[in-house]
Amino acid sequence: DGLDVTVTGIFAGTDALMGSRIILPIGALQEHMFRQGSATFVHVMFTDPSDPATLPRVAALLEGGYPNLAIRTTAEFAQDSRMVALLKTLSDVAIWMVAIVGAAGTANIMLMAANERRGEIGLLLALGWAPTRIIALFLIEALVLAVFAGVLGVLLGLAMVAAVKSSVTLALFLSGSVSFGAVAKALALAIGIGTVAGIAPAVRVLRIAPDETLRAI
Repeated sequence: DGLDVTVTGIFAGTDALMGSRIILPIGALQEHMFRQGSATFVHVMFTDPSDPATLPRVAALLEGGYPNLAIRTTAEFAQDSRMVALLKTLSDVAIWMVAIVGAAGTANIMLMAANERRGEIGLLLALGWAPTRIIALFLIEALVLAVFAGVLGVLLGLAMVAAVKSSVTLALFLSGSVSFGAVAKALALAIGIGTVAGIAPAVRVLRIAPDETLRAI
């Protein structure tokens, strides 16, 4: 921004965000931003955030020493943040997009499997198998595939939350935990995708006449 600075040292950041920063004395930064003597916000990080008595004790000390300072927790700040609201909206959209893509991909896989087994399906129908029994076979296969993918997704989510917690920079703005409810919703979504994607291809193949499916043998 046209600010002349003297480089006094170079540091190696612990992550990408920290490694791309320039650290300036607060006086020089305030002068450059035409905000001498003022600050937008100050981060206060607890040594032991798990202690429930820490927050009210520190808040009382800050309120007593700085009566004009608005004290807010990270959760309260995030609730009123437009950026966080936008990220939540994007997250919801991403979830639906992933669900649609996942359902389409799983259905395509199951449809290919059903087409490759047309001869087997025709033979089973000729032997007297009920259509519901054949649908159940494809449904079980799709559910196994979906549950495996759901468990893998949960493990990746846990790894991402752990990476955020271990990042010095991201930990200033983000905090995350994986609850049992979130895991249950993820697995329920995976099972729902597997159910829809498993039934539709099997029903489509069953509409073909048995004599036509037998020709594939």
